[in-house]
Amino acid sequence: MIKKTQEDIEKINKNRENLISQLSEQEKQKEVLNKKIDTTKNDLEKLTKKINNLLRQFDVKTSKTDVKTFKKRGPKKGTKHYKNEMSLKEAVEKVMKPNVEMSPKDVASMVKEIGYKTKQKNKQFFRSSICTILRNDNSIKKIGRGNYVLASKKNKGTVAA
Repeated sequence: MIKKTQEDIEKINKNRENLISQLSEQEKQKEVLNKKIDTTKNDLEKLTKKINNLLRQFDVKTSKTDVKTFKKRGPKKGTKHYKNEMSLKEAVEKVMKPNVEMSPKDVASMVKEIGYKTKQKNKQFFRSSICTILRNDNSIKKIGRGNYVLASKKNKGTVAA
């Protein structure tokens, strides 16, 4: 019986040593993980500081240039414009004849024939400018769909049929 108890004691001691060694390995792993966590926390703090600094710099830059951030409308600097002798409105009025129906396409071609120069890249853009003039000018009346006529000066804005 004494032998059994001694054997039991030895087994218990071995198990204890194994458990202690396992605990020490787990504690070592825990320490390694804690170090990794600390380093990542430090890295995170550094990155947040950098981000905050960049945001502050960005705020400073944008507050100084609030007005300059908007693009200026109109043609780019250095582009040349044709200097016509008359405005487009004057050219349209010159081309149109009283009591003669004309479409915007006809008006556009005749305006170009009399020497009006444009830098618009597309014919449709030029034609839409002419349509705007035809629509907004009081001396030009719309007869039907896409047909306009210059009102005779005698009748002051009325159109003869």
